[in-house]
Amino acid sequence: MSGTGRRPASFALLFYYFLLLVSTAAANGSPYPFFAWVFEGTAARIAVVLDCLVLIHIVVGVLKAQRLTWWILLVYNAVQLASVAVGLWAWPMDELALAFGFEDATGSLVSVLAVSALAMAVATAYAWRLRDAFWDENPYLF
Repeated sequence: MSGTGRRPASFALLFYYFLLLVSTAAANGSPYPFFAWVFEGTAARIAVVLDCLVLIHIVVGVLKAQRLTWWILLVYNAVQLASVAVGLWAWPMDELALAFGFEDATGSLVSVLAVSALAMAVATAYAWRLRDAFWDENPYLF
């Protein structure tokens, strides 16, 4: 599919990042965990908006098979994976579960974080494998 100029680099990546965008936007107003911090209130809303802007760029860039988007996607995934790893190590899970409204659901929260990290790692490996499909060298989306 590389070089055609008509198709996105991968429908699977497009679907994954669009789903991530929708779920991130739906979480607006909820606490936003990032590395060792849990943002709440206005800070969480700002973090969600910034996250959504990066995800919009990734979705549109995957549609356009942009090389710059491939790099942004890899950096975004690395930051998210590092954030989850630091979070699993640094966050007191009882406090984090209470911040998200779970009552004594520490095991569930760890499972959700582990599954999301696994999905992000698989998406990263898949994007790495498809690096030749991101053929457009134009740095501008529009």
